[in-house]
Amino acid sequence: MKDVSILVSCFKHLQNLTKQFKSNSSEMVLEAEAELILFEAAQTSDFSSIDDELSHLFKLSPLVDDMLENVFINTENESLRLSRLSLISEVKAQFLRIADFSKIS
Repeated sequence: MKDVSILVSCFKHLQNLTKQFKSNSSEMVLEAEAELILFEAAQTSDFSSIDDELSHLFKLSPLVDDMLENVFINTENESLRLSRLSLISEVKAQFLRIADFSKIS
């Protein structure tokens, strides 16, 4: 069994970044390699079991970390900033399909 604290930490980062963000339905404008990789990986959503879904989250976690370390989220370019926050919100929603990881200590 993998260490769930990895998912808890990742989720808390996602949650902190999106506290006041209301998702928009505009087209994604992404340009940095790390965010494009995360976007592509996050598109997988057809899981046959909770184990598959948890495995998917464990695969997303290092991609989230890489994006947060290498991409400036709050850029002055509004469409880019909103796209990045939308991507982060989408990934957070995938976590929430399993559990509210903020409740796990």
